[in-house]
Amino acid sequence: MEESCEVRFILLGNGSVGKTCIMLRFTKKPIRVSHIKTIGIDVEKRNFQYQGKNIEIKIWDTAGQERYRNALPRDLFHRLNGALLVYDVTQRDTFAAVQSWMKLIEDNAPENTAIILVANKIDEQFIVAESEGRALAESYRIPFIMTSAKTGENIELAFEELLKVAIEKNPKLLEKNKEGETLTEKAASPIKRCC
Repeated sequence: MEESCEVRFILLGNGSVGKTCIMLRFTKKPIRVSHIKTIGIDVEKRNFQYQGKNIEIKIWDTAGQERYRNALPRDLFHRLNGALLVYDVTQRDTFAAVQSWMKLIEDNAPENTAIILVANKIDEQFIVAESEGRALAESYRIPFIMTSAKTGENIELAFEELLKVAIEKNPKLLEKNKEGETLTEKAASPIKRCC
C-alpha cells in the first residue's frame, strides 16, 4: 500500500465562529446540534487522493476564547502547513479579531504557512458584508472563501484551496512521507524569528 503524505492544518478564530463544525463537516463526522465549546485542541484526520497521491490531512481545531489564544503550543505552529482563519458573518467582533489571529500566525508560524480567510455562517443574516471580508483578505494577500458549516456549502472548497496554496508555498510538500510527530516534537520548518 502506498504511503500517505501528511499535511497539517489548523482552524483559528474566535469562539463560536463554527471551527469545530467546519472540521466535523470536512471529516464527515456528525455535526452536533448542541455544541460544547472547544477547550484546548481537538484533532481529526481525513484521507483522500490529490494529484495521484494519498494525503492524510490532520486538522487541529483550537479553542477560540481569548484566554486560550496565547496558551497554544508554539511548536504546534512550527509544524503547520496551513491555517483556516475563520470569522462569523453574523458577529462583527469575530471579524475585528481576525487581525489579532493573523498576528498570532505571523509571530509563530513558518513564513511558508498557507493561510485562507473563511467567512462562515453564510446561511444566516450577514452583519459583515462579503465585500469587507474580500477586502480584508486582499489586504493580507490571502484567498477568501465563504462557507456554511451548517449546510456544508464550500467546506470542501475551503480545504482544497488551502491545500493548493500550501503546495504552492511548499512545492515538495507531497513528496514527504507521514512523519508521525507528536505535539511535543520539534519542527523541521524554519520560523520567522529567533526568539
